[in-house]
Amino acid sequence: MDRLSNELLGEIFLWCIKVPLSQSPTSILTPGPHEAPLVFLSVCKQWRKQAQGHPRLWTEVVIRVPLGPRTLIAPPPGSSSPTAYIAYQQAWAGWEHRVFQVARGINQWLKRSVGLPLNLYLDNRAREAVPRTPVEASRNFMALLGLYRTIIGQEHRWRSIVASLEYGSVLWEYLFCGAKDETRGTRCPLLEDVNLRVEMNTVFNTNNSIWPEYNSDSYTIVTSAPNLRSLKTGSMPLTIHNIISVFPPWRNLTSLGLLEASPREVLYILRGCPLLYDCNFVNTTPDQDIDDTIDIFKAMRRQPMVMYHLKHAFFQGFNPALMNQISARMKAPNLYHLGLANVTCAHLPWRQCNSQICDMIVECGESLRSLNLDHYCVSKEHLRTYLTKARNLEKLIMDYQERGNGGNYYCWYADGMFDAELLRAMTGPLVDTMQAEGYQVLLPNLVELACYAPVSDQGPVFDKDTMLRFLASRQPPYVSVNALAVLRIMIFQCKVFGKHTDSESRREAVNLGDVLRKRGIGSERFYARAAVLVVPQETNDSNGGDLWSMLPGFVYT
Repeated sequence: MDRLSNELLGEIFLWCIKVPLSQSPTSILTPGPHEAPLVFLSVCKQWRKQAQGHPRLWTEVVIRVPLGPRTLIAPPPGSSSPTAYIAYQQAWAGWEHRVFQVARGINQWLKRSVGLPLNLYLDNRAREAVPRTPVEASRNFMALLGLYRTIIGQEHRWRSIVASLEYGSVLWEYLFCGAKDETRGTRCPLLEDVNLRVEMNTVFNTNNSIWPEYNSDSYTIVTSAPNLRSLKTGSMPLTIHNIISVFPPWRNLTSLGLLEASPREVLYILRGCPLLYDCNFVNTTPDQDIDDTIDIFKAMRRQPMVMYHLKHAFFQGFNPALMNQISARMKAPNLYHLGLANVTCAHLPWRQCNSQICDMIVECGESLRSLNLDHYCVSKEHLRTYLTKARNLEKLIMDYQERGNGGNYYCWYADGMFDAELLRAMTGPLVDTMQAEGYQVLLPNLVELACYAPVSDQGPVFDKDTMLRFLASRQPPYVSVNALAVLRIMIFQCKVFGKHTDSESRREAVNLGDVLRKRGIGSERFYARAAVLVVPQETNDSNGGDLWSMLPGFVYT
């Protein structure tokens, strides 16, 4: 090792660096003294000198706020117990000292990085102190100011940020609620990737906000980065008031996480982000149509914009009517994955929410490889049209389980959207090649199928023979005969192999892969889970035939 050159030794050091986080804000870990790069400082003089003089070792900056005295309650005024007061003061002083130690270490770390772009990993979940008095608030602010100022002053060097933070905390205020300063220009010229996980159920959320929100008139890290390429928000939508004002900095955006936006704002965003590769939108105004009297929308209708780069899109809260208004002004000829969800719609008959067909699915049918329908407004006829147009589909997920509404459960599409008739249309013939010629099968390239259906008395029923014929036709040797793809994953949660009766019933989850193997049907590398069998109380085999004898070890619940 002593004969290695400094350049080679430095490269070895770089390979020892563990990324503090796998680009996920859920488990940020601070490197300890026995991990790279800190461990190199205590090996020998040569290694210490080489590590301190290698700036690339110090570009991954992790800040975890020390645990604050959250559960400590100050003694009441005039209390005669000095012990409680002393313990209270010592807890605050100890926390302030730990914050100061972290700030001093971060300063040393940043000095060794010598101006190189920084990757930040921030975590303050359940860590910032909770002040209960003005004095505590002042002490809390001053302590955290010294810590956060170490990185806020280096914002011109930020390249990526992975943050797990509490909504309304001091760190949130620093990153999303700062005052705009036009004289400073662009604050984050190098920032390209932002990955956020915002915790809303915190003591700092005094307004009881459901989603993280901020005003675009304030300084934020996402509106002050002209080279931003990726913005991810996890499963929590981000709300930006006056969102139209942030479009110029997002011209280079390619990945957009869950964002609250109306149909009108969706079009503005798509128009302002021509390089967008994947996007996720949530709509909270289902009754707000796009106004055709506005010139820009009128021009889009005459000449729709084409999103050539868009591959993945997810829309939640957009019914078919709103989706058609968007697709009339935007085309995505290369769309690969489309997700549509409308879990807030009651799907009541008088609303006729499923009266229109979704044009985007039909227009993108040839390019679609994955389709996810989560309680979306669709009829059985429309679904059959979708499956016919999306002939190259490889992954289909349909979720329309029962959902609660004020304590009363109701079925989504109780009349059956996906049923045995469509399953038979997706079943290939179990015959030789000559007999199979001219036989049209829906979704011949299907590899993964997931169906979550209501299991109440109004839900769809799949009989045993229909299910087994479908599974057999999608496994060797019939797949080669019928030019079908081999089905690898199948998840069914619905009533199978029997009809529900008015009497009390029992439900049993059965591994469909075991059923295939016991039938002698090839099922290597096949995963099938949880077909819910509904069996009358008085017998274990009223509708199942010989199936029950093939499935030992039932545990009824």
